[in-house]
Formats: sequence, structure tokens, C-alpha cells
Amino acid sequence: MRRLQCDFSSGNPEFQAAIHLARRLGEAGFAAGLVGGSVRDLLLGRVPSDFDIVTSARPEELAALFEDVRAVGASFGVSLVGIDGFRIEVATAREERNYLDGRHPELVKYTSSLECDVTRRDFTINALWFDPVAGEVCDCVGGIDDLERGVIRTVGDPGKRFSEDFLRMLRAVRFAARLGFELDPATERAIRRLAPRAAELAGERICSEVTRMLCGHDPAGAIRLMLRTGLLEAVLPEVAALDGVGQPPEFHPEGDVFTHTMLMLEHMVSPEPNLAWSVLLHDIAKPETRMVDETGRVRFFGHESAGAVRAGGILDRLRFSAADRAEASSRRRGATKSVLAG
Repeated sequence: MRRLQCDFSSGNPEFQAAIHLARRLGEAGFAAGLVGGSVRDLLLGRVPSDFDIVTSARPEELAALFEDVRAVGASFGVSLVGIDGFRIEVATAREERNYLDGRHPELVKYTSSLECDVTRRDFTINALWFDPVAGEVCDCVGGIDDLERGVIRTVGDPGKRFSEDFLRMLRAVRFAARLGFELDPATERAIRRLAPRAAELAGERICSEVTRMLCGHDPAGAIRLMLRTGLLEAVLPEVAALDGVGQPPEFHPEGDVFTHTMLMLEHMVSPEPNLAWSVLLHDIAKPETRMVDETGRVRFFGHESAGAVRAGGILDRLRFSAADRAEASSRRRGATKSVLAG
């Protein structure tokens, strides 16, 4: 296992609370450390959005050690611990086996080994933990090297890892776009092979992940990568169908409908979710309404009204609330103007 000495000096009070919590666990005789995205972001010089702890302490041992403990994932040993004015998510180290439904493990077993816990995680860059006592980032899966190389790679066999939870394929794309990383070749091959299985995911899980892409650092890059890997065809076939749909060059010199839509996504600046979805879907009915008139000009008669119906069906499938569906649909017509004005 590689150990990297790190001094994460930070005035972030939540970070200090998480470190305090981990040290108290260590003083009580338990292994504990920051884990996952916070460690990744700290190594990249980014500000983490939250701080999670992994520990060998079991939920009942946490409850005996801290006054403010609330179970939030009892079957997986996940608790929220109140400390120094913050609630920190603390997970008991565990191993999981026999995923039968593409999401839930049949067997969950606690372990005292943090090394064992991280080997069940999705990507190497998310499987690092920071020991605050030793001041070291611990890496038993090659995550530090992958951060340095700018690569998204699964922990272990990618086919097995994605089959455990098909949403991980979408997460791989999101992380690649957010961080500006490349997919590891074996990881991308596995996504291409298993991409059709993403269609089995619940609509709200797809919606959550794609929304994070659309409101993230490089939404167009994320959607292009979804197209390249086959994920777009699986979860948003209507958007994939925009690829190759030609437009009049005198009005759209940028290219086909997909290219035009990606250009609009590139113009977005910190959009809220409903606007982001309205931009993605603003020309969604052009493939079905495309025709060439007697002069040879490409036209899309009725694509606005047909698009409202098509977009509404997509948002329903993705389990949008009635209010969000109505807002995203109503903003779709003015999406281009809204983005360019912003």
C-alpha cells in the first residue's frame, strides 16, 4: 500500500470537525479516516463539498462514543454524527458480495479493515483515505497514480464493478467531465459493452446523475462522452437521435442538431437544473419533423409543439415533479435566448 505524507492545512470548519471526529475514534482504539471524494479533491487542490469518515467502529460503538448519532443507512452501517456544529457521515467499514439486481448486494458484512472497505468502491480516485493521526493518504488501489495521470479507472475488474451498479457507468462519465480526465481504456470498453443495461436504471437515478452533469463543469463534454460510449442511446435515446440530423447551413453553420445543442450547453454558466434540461431538450423533436421542401431547403415544421410533447414524455420518464416538469417544458422554447443572454 502506498502512503503519501500530506499536510491538509485548512481553515474549513467542517474539515476540522471531521478531523476531530476521526481522531477521537483513533483515541478510542478504532481505525478511522477521511475517505472518498473529499480526499480526492484535497489532493487536487479543490474545495470538497462534504467530508465522509470510514471507521472500524460499528454503529452501536459510535452511539456509545458520541452523544449525537443518528442512523441514516442502518443496513449499511451509515450514521450521521453531530460534532462541533456539523453532521458528519460516518460509515462502518464493510465488504459486499453477490450483487443480484444491478444495485443491491445480497451480503453486507462489517470488517475492521479499511483496506477491505475501499476495494468495494467504484473508482480508484474515490478509494483513498486520509489518516489524520499519521498525516498520510493511504492508497491500496493505485488512485494516487490515476489522479496524477488524469484517468478514471475502476477498482478491480470494470465489468464486475459496473454490473454491481449500472449507475457507476454514468458516474464515470460525470467524473471524467467534471475533472477533465480520460476514461481508462479497459473501463471505457466495459462501459461500451454494458451501456444498454443502463436503461434498466430507475428514472430518478438517471435524472439525478445527468442533472449533475448538466449543471457541472463541462456539460457538453459529458453528453458527448455519453454518446461515444453508448450510454446516451440507453438512457436518453431521443437526445442521441439528434446526432447526424442536418440543418440548413445558412442558419446553422455550426452543423447538425446535436452539434447545435452541444454548443448551447457550452454557453451555459452555472445553470439551475430546469434551465439546463430545457436547453438539452429545446430541439428534441427536430428528427421527427425534419423534411426537405420543393426548393431543397431543410425545414422542421411543427417541431416546437411536437417538442413540447416529446420533452414532457422524457421528463415524466425521469420522474420529474409536476412543478419542475412544467417549468422545464415552459422554458424550453426560450432556452436558446436565455442561455445566450446569460
